[in-house]
Amino acid sequence: MINTFKKMDRIRKRYLGFAVSIFLVFAAIMASIFAFQYDIINKIHATNTRDEIIEIKKDFLEDTVNNTVRYISEIKTLNETRFLERIKRLLIFIEEHAGTYGIDHIKDYLESGGVNENLVIITKNQGGAVFFESPTAARHKDSEYAEHFFAREEMVYDGYTVIIGA
Repeated sequence: MINTFKKMDRIRKRYLGFAVSIFLVFAAIMASIFAFQYDIINKIHATNTRDEIIEIKKDFLEDTVNNTVRYISEIKTLNETRFLERIKRLLIFIEEHAGTYGIDHIKDYLESGGVNENLVIITKNQGGAVFFESPTAARHKDSEYAEHFFAREEMVYDGYTVIIGA
């Protein structure tokens, strides 16, 4: 390659030098533009990345809150459905025993822990005096909860009013 350069005449050497110098100047210009643009791109990227991270965190928190609210709502609906079914089964049990057994038999059944668990069950005689009250009803007797159930059923059995609620 050096021999080829030595064999060239002067004008070709000048043109080659001129072409190489133009190429080097062009390369220097491109390198300086790239360096300047690289710094700007890094600043834009850093700003966008920070904003994206903030948005991702916001979306995550929003999804977490929505999932928690949805879970609580599902559990509430499930529990309400479960309590409504329990109340319905108790009413069916009481109706099936109407006329066959006395109120004492019904009271004994309602006193069992598995039956009255977390249910408000109050049995009143004809005068309005409480004949039986479940532990849940006793706990909430003085609160406003005692009159505001999401489910409340009343039926008369053998002259007694049976109130079942949750």
